[in-house]
Amino acid sequence: MDFDKSITLLINTIQKEYRNRSLIFLLLFTGLLIFMINGAVDFIADNRGLSFNGKMTVLYLIIGGWNCFIAGLLGAGCIQSDQENNVILQLLAFPIRRSEYLLSRILGTWLIVVAYYGISLAMGFAAFSVSSGTAVIKGNIIISLFISSLAILATVMLAVFFSLFMPRLAAFLSTVFAWIFIELANHSLAEVPLKEIFSNLDLSGLAALFLHFGLPRIGTVNSISRAVFMDRDCNLNLWLEGLHFGLTSSLLFAVILLIFRTKE
Repeated sequence: MDFDKSITLLINTIQKEYRNRSLIFLLLFTGLLIFMINGAVDFIADNRGLSFNGKMTVLYLIIGGWNCFIAGLLGAGCIQSDQENNVILQLLAFPIRRSEYLLSRILGTWLIVVAYYGISLAMGFAAFSVSSGTAVIKGNIIISLFISSLAILATVMLAVFFSLFMPRLAAFLSTVFAWIFIELANHSLAEVPLKEIFSNLDLSGLAALFLHFGLPRIGTVNSISRAVFMDRDCNLNLWLEGLHFGLTSSLLFAVILLIFRTKE
């Protein structure tokens, strides 16, 4: 792999999205969303006695879910934008491998969403700190953000996969639905013994098995991230989950690369 060319293409991915005014609009909309969440949570806290940590958890969950939507939106367009602007053939004409092109586009999009996620959390925590008069200083926020970034990476790859078959909007919506079903499958099968999982299988059970074992466990990763953020114990085998995520993510990228090559 030519790292210089890959890094150049990765930087180009970031610059391409940075020039996109829709990203600025999304950031402004996120600021408005955080302001509305802050007001709503303050109202609930005053009437239901919600603690400050509870407010932080609500904010974290909403921003985390919102940024997975952003990952699906940008991931669905990171390859298609090159096709729509008729630059993909020019890029691939350079001495760069198809795997390097895809990896650079995926990682560049991932870095943008992670940066966007970090800025959103910082804005939210700052707003909550000002409104409540309590400074938010939690060392586990960075660890939690890193873990959540893995779920964002998987979401971006899912969006790229769907974008190879359908228009951008359809790819985005397919990613959202896939993300929801993966979350449901992960939560329903996370702590179920293998004997019970395979004991009674129907069509929906087989689909859940595929989502849980055949794809990156977005829901499990998000659960681990929430546990770290809230200082809770996690009953999952982190090494096994990390190995599964690495293998399924690599497999998903290999499938994307294979399909991308056949569509040239």
